[in-house]
Amino acid sequence: MGAVSSSRVRVRRVRQASSDALGFNRMPYRIIGQLPTKAVRIRAAAFRRVVHGSPVLFERVATYSSVVVTQLAQSALCARFHTARQRLSRWLATAASRADEPRIPWSHEWIAEIVGGPRCAVSQAAASLRDQGLIQYGRQGVVITDLRGLRRESCECLHIVERAIRELSARKIPDR
Repeated sequence: MGAVSSSRVRVRRVRQASSDALGFNRMPYRIIGQLPTKAVRIRAAAFRRVVHGSPVLFERVATYSSVVVTQLAQSALCARFHTARQRLSRWLATAASRADEPRIPWSHEWIAEIVGGPRCAVSQAAASLRDQGLIQYGRQGVVITDLRGLRRESCECLHIVERAIRELSARKIPDR
């Protein structure tokens, strides 16, 4: 759990720095990293100078911020309109693609929190995905055994966010 809590701090700082570099004040909410990661620390003022001194980097930070807004908006819609099973499939497929490995070290409590439902709904959804052979699920977290199948079981929100990421990332950055 220590690695997760340290990545929580790092992700919050990275996202805070990116919004700060674009000229926004502090964010009014907490952001939590969901997978252990490594990060580099830089003071916000230094990051702001570097970003504003490089049109390419500024555009990349702005693109990253657009992706985050897209993900937040789609997550809100997803929580309102899709089942716990669809949301769990989406979160696991997203995490597996970002982690580049099939094991996702999330606790049952954490999964319930990010899926946005009671633990009993998450248990039913996970059992259903396990019975279909898409995941293995236990105390050590979740192991994705069939990512393609999991992607098929997720709601369209997964594909909407992935398409937005591809489109935003493919934008040509003008020389300035």
